[in-house]
Amino acid sequence: MTHPNPLQTRFSRSASLVSRMPLVRLFFTIAAPLLFSPSPFPFLPLKTHCLAIQLGKPQGSPPASQKEAIRDTGGSHQKGEPSDSSSEPKPQGTVAETPGAASAAAAEVGRPSRSSAGPGKKKRGPSLFTEETMGPSKRHPCLKTLAAAVEHFQAQHLTGRDAAKAFVDAIQECGIQVVASDYDRTAISVHSGGSARRDDLSVLGALTPDFKLLGEELTRRNIPIYFVTFSDKGENRGDRIAAGPLVEATLKASNANFEAQGVFGYYPPFYSEPEDYAPLGLSAPMPTDKSFHIQQVSKASGVPEDKILLLDDDRANCVNFCRSGGAAIHVSGHEGFDFGAVRVVVKPSLIMQ
Repeated sequence: MTHPNPLQTRFSRSASLVSRMPLVRLFFTIAAPLLFSPSPFPFLPLKTHCLAIQLGKPQGSPPASQKEAIRDTGGSHQKGEPSDSSSEPKPQGTVAETPGAASAAAAEVGRPSRSSAGPGKKKRGPSLFTEETMGPSKRHPCLKTLAAAVEHFQAQHLTGRDAAKAFVDAIQECGIQVVASDYDRTAISVHSGGSARRDDLSVLGALTPDFKLLGEELTRRNIPIYFVTFSDKGENRGDRIAAGPLVEATLKASNANFEAQGVFGYYPPFYSEPEDYAPLGLSAPMPTDKSFHIQQVSKASGVPEDKILLLDDDRANCVNFCRSGGAAIHVSGHEGFDFGAVRVVVKPSLIMQ
């Protein structure tokens, strides 16, 4: 015995039911909803129905309730202005933004802020080199005058003895009584590395011509010259010489017509422990600049530090001495002292002025 298929049985029953149903009832059951429903798909689920309506609506158009609210308040958005269609409540204490306020706020963006100093004054951030960022500093009263004098004779392209005379004239007018000079790449055109062999003429014979002329002019005017160097006196060993012996051998090998009044050679990293710096009268590790060296020059000469001129190719040493109220000249060019390549440090900045 064969059993009838349930689907076939159900279909046959539906077909017989449809055939018995009057045509009017069939019209109202199937055709009427399709003709008179606002939705093109009345038989779809509710979620699908809503999605179909949203897909057919233009983007950015507000709901009907919001359109009525805008119409009731009399507000209308200008063409091209965004409308706030958010229905979320605004936090307390805030004011609803109007189109005029929005445009005013947009105009403020990018407008320079104005300080209380007056209209048109831009608010400036803190400078890089101030007492707040680098600590307090003193200023030598003659730095700008000295800088102007040096720039003046450089503009005249003076060389040789004429440049030496103009240079010493300028420092004397500023009350300089002692010159303290670095050794490597300042007095000489190379770097010795802190020491040299006794017969190494590439170092001992490297005194620059302009430094020779400077030393002779200073000697003629009774202005002593001291050497302040990181070539440490403790490096004198075997056939290598450093500090005082190195400077003296250099002046002799270069046929200099002047003498060094004194040489202070200390390499600060060698004096970082109490047993090393305490014998020098220090209560802390030696500073990494030339401040200790210049203090020794001041003690030896009896001249205050503000009457001492520092010559150095290391700008940091010049800046630190300038901060303490001293006068310093930076020897640039990396080839030793040259009257055409010196700059007076007029403010405590590592940036070239």
